[in-house]
Amino acid sequence: MSLATPSKIRELQIKLYRKAKNEPAYRFYLVARLTPGHTRGRTTWTMQVRDGARALNAVIVGSPNVNHGYILVGNKNYPGIADDYVKTFVVLKSLPCELFLGAHGAYFGLTAKYDRRKAGEANPFIDPDGYKTYIAERETTFRKEWERQKQNPGSPAR
Repeated sequence: MSLATPSKIRELQIKLYRKAKNEPAYRFYLVARLTPGHTRGRTTWTMQVRDGARALNAVIVGSPNVNHGYILVGNKNYPGIADDYVKTFVVLKSLPCELFLGAHGAYFGLTAKYDRRKAGEANPFIDPDGYKTYIAERETTFRKEWERQKQNPGSPAR
């Protein structure tokens, strides 16, 4: 089915809604987790999905990145930005995750995992270690930049 038109998308939404309404196995619930810093309203989404008989905890990571130009110390427009990042990493590290996804495919290696899946690998998206590694690396990068900016207040991220 082509999803080129809004009517096709709507037809698919109705079909999935009816299927989920009548068959509980097709239901899932998204949970919004506030993970600010990158933006004030940045959200990470979690849900449980089925893989055969087992339930997997899926995490769709928002952005924990400190982009070029971000000011973490002395930011007049977003004074609590660094504290928000700290809170975000507490949340992200607390989430159980077997199925690692993200706002951008590069976060979780989408292309490589897709290629591995096409080659017959069971499910490369089940990647709890990749999730932990990604979050740890992003937190380390944030903390290094925060420390650099504490020494040079007002100096934007590079």
